[in-house]
Amino acid sequence: MGYGMYLRNSAFRIKRENTAMALMMLQQFARQHSQLNHVDILDVLSSNTFERAMAVCRYPVGGDSEGNIHEIEFDGDRLGGCYDIFCAIAPVVEGGSYLEMQGEDDLIWRWVFEDGACHEVLGTAVFENELGQLPRDFDPYRQICIIWKVEDVQAIRPDLSYEQAFSVLTQMKDKHDANIGINLEVITATADWMFPASAIITS
Repeated sequence: MGYGMYLRNSAFRIKRENTAMALMMLQQFARQHSQLNHVDILDVLSSNTFERAMAVCRYPVGGDSEGNIHEIEFDGDRLGGCYDIFCAIAPVVEGGSYLEMQGEDDLIWRWVFEDGACHEVLGTAVFENELGQLPRDFDPYRQICIIWKVEDVQAIRPDLSYEQAFSVLTQMKDKHDANIGINLEVITATADWMFPASAIITS
């Protein structure tokens, strides 16, 4: 079946003069990989444009009237060699480009393009500071943030007070594991561990 995912956001740019090179790189990658999940290698090799080849790879791209690529979509629903494909064409993708993905387990990550390479960056939970603002050094072109609020905790555990729900957020921040991240299951488990439902006394 594979790992489910979808595209949350993106900024993807390739200059018109580099699309032919991008096609060549993608087809070279296809020749070196006889099998890719959810991708027909022969269709990639027979494509006469980069746009057609990317559509076969489940990532249709679009551009402007001059032929510059400036948008990308994902019309699949499963992970399958995607990161390797982007690594193959990374040398011609404009720096600062990225694809932000979310998995079936609520894990969020980005494939970020910089200096001719593609890197996978795991999303890190960033909590609002006392002013309700992001950190001053936050760089939206190199970082992503996921905001979890008291209301998110209370949506799962409506029996918790504001203070209790906030303490759940604080616990997750202090014990954050980048290999797991923060998702609805983590919130539920943390809240149940800190405040077992049977121990909550309502007035």
